[in-house]
Amino acid sequence: MPPNAVVGAIPPPPGVTPNLEKPEDVIATVNMATQISSICLMTPFIALRLYTKAWVAPPFLLDDFFETFKVTRVISWVLIILLGLFYIAGFFVKAQVRHPVDSYWNLKKPGTDVVSQRAVFVADTVMSTISDLAVLTLPIPAVISLKLSLWKKLKIWNNGPLATWKSHAAR
Repeated sequence: MPPNAVVGAIPPPPGVTPNLEKPEDVIATVNMATQISSICLMTPFIALRLYTKAWVAPPFLLDDFFETFKVTRVISWVLIILLGLFYIAGFFVKAQVRHPVDSYWNLKKPGTDVVSQRAVFVADTVMSTISDLAVLTLPIPAVISLKLSLWKKLKIWNNGPLATWKSHAAR
């Protein structure tokens, strides 16, 4: 073995030849699969909700999603619009990370990065953190105003951290 050769911590499984120059990128495949499945699974539910409020049980009001304080409602709608715009733009950016596009999943085909995958990942992480913080903090004024015991208020508010924890556990 040459003196400057890279040696792994453990030997590879039988029949596998390690390629340290171009290692297999499993995370990119998992990331792509989760992004596609999330979009495909959530789009019908959102479309059904919008269809129901627009045609089956109109009118479509701002209070259909949030019945809280005016400031909370305004902040919620601003976040919904900004996050929606971010993820719509992000969808198109992620679709064009590499050129030609099929070089993203076909590692043998030459391609060039159009956008830094690290920058896309960091932007996604920042926006996820912002939306998680919104899920945690926006309900606080509404929950505090309820005429319930402190214990019941904490049980109601606990749904935010629970949802945030589940979203991180799924990642």
